[in-house]
Amino acid sequence: MGEQRDWKRQPLLFYLALGLMLVLTTTGCAALTSQYNRLEAISQLNAADQLQRAGRFSQAMGQLQAVCERSAGKPPADRALYRIGVLLLHPVNPNQDPAEALETFRQLCRSFPDSPYADTAGVWIGVLHQLQQAWRREARSRKQLAEAQEQLCRLRRDIRSLEQQFEAFKRIDLESSTRRMLPDVDRKELEAGD
Repeated sequence: MGEQRDWKRQPLLFYLALGLMLVLTTTGCAALTSQYNRLEAISQLNAADQLQRAGRFSQAMGQLQAVCERSAGKPPADRALYRIGVLLLHPVNPNQDPAEALETFRQLCRSFPDSPYADTAGVWIGVLHQLQQAWRREARSRKQLAEAQEQLCRLRRDIRSLEQQFEAFKRIDLESSTRRMLPDVDRKELEAGD
């Protein structure tokens, strides 16, 4: 009539099927979780862009930092790092920090060398490096200017002092010349009159 089933194999197949379902479920959940995190990160990036346009820089920075944390070293963390660097350079941002922006761009290039943002971050690194050199040159020039102005003030004081001494010597010389030119009698009268 029919075949007899081997009941001894059924529990083995059951456990094998259960194990396979468990593996597929956990793998699928991890993939779904990863996809959810990526979509959430993209949503936060968009929110950060809107906040930046509205001039709410600290809130935009918070959104971008959350993307970096949520992405855990994977894209779109590269885009978030790039946006953080640009945000730190924004001319209207009251918390503008070029040194921190430079470090952020360096971190982007180290962590994501193949990112489409790495090349532009490299350009920013070069520009910021040149800017830092210009600031150092400007500081040296300002220091030299201050020292030159200080020296000029000292020289002007010295000139005034020498002019006063010269005028005093002229008076003394004039008096002695006048005394030599006057006859002895007039000189005696002048001395008696004093």
